[in-house]
Amino acid sequence: MGGAWFAGDLAFGSVMIVPGSNDMLFVQPADWEEYELERAQADPQRRALAEQAGISRLLEKEPRILLQG
Repeated sequence: MGGAWFAGDLAFGSVMIVPGSNDMLFVQPADWEEYELERAQADPQRRALAEQAGISRLLEKEPRILLQG
């Protein structure tokens, strides 16, 4: 196991990739409201990057776990 690659912004959301598995996981804070102040105080460049990545707003209200087996 080589771990995983993580890219994104903890307050907005991110993506995690497991090398060699072709798996990509989209991640957002479980408690979206907990990071509201951090998102509101984020500098314009940080907010622009989150908007460009499509992670500037809540994408899933309830966790959805997909498992393959």
